[in-house]
Amino acid sequence: MGVDFKAIIGHNLTAAKLPSLPICLDADVAPGLARAVALLARADNRLNAETRQAYPGLAPYPWAKENDAWVYVEPRHGVNLLAPPPPPPKLAPGERRPTSGPTAWRLFSAEEMWSGGYPIEYFGPADLRLDVHRHCCVFGIVRWYTFLAEQDFQYAMRLTAYELGQIIGSSRAVYVLDSTFLPASGRSVAWEGGDLDAVSAYLQEQCGPPAPTIATIE
Repeated sequence: MGVDFKAIIGHNLTAAKLPSLPICLDADVAPGLARAVALLARADNRLNAETRQAYPGLAPYPWAKENDAWVYVEPRHGVNLLAPPPPPPKLAPGERRPTSGPTAWRLFSAEEMWSGGYPIEYFGPADLRLDVHRHCCVFGIVRWYTFLAEQDFQYAMRLTAYELGQIIGSSRAVYVLDSTFLPASGRSVAWEGGDLDAVSAYLQEQCGPPAPTIATIE
């Protein structure tokens, strides 16, 4: 298993803005973001083509699409409508324990997820996934090594972070690994409702100061 790259940025979103966020991210409204994501899709497809040529026996990875619309991912949660009573301490001969009743499923709106303190998920072009937490957003589709080594990926990811920040109100980003390594725990601060300052402070306390440049990261 590889190590993924994640970017954490702040935002000024509220519950009232969540339903219209896909519209705000649309190419017609946010052409700068659309150009950045298009570069990301082209970098992904370039690497995909090289991988297919080098390893023809591998199952092909789907081509990234530049023009997919941003959509809210509606989570599905089940509620057991007919929960059985607890079984008796001892069963009579031939008696069976009761089984679970039917389960009903329903979709939760972005506002319901927000009020419950859960992250809101949006999918966009180039297979990009955006997780909106209470004060931070997290996104990324590439491996950490790919971000460091492939200049077209790195430029596209940084430009995407910048353009997203312009739309949702963030002037900076924190780049972390998504893995079992300690820097990945910065995502937990975002999950728990911390803002970007809290994420940065936690990472500095636990991991030390950030790298001065991306080129110095090993």
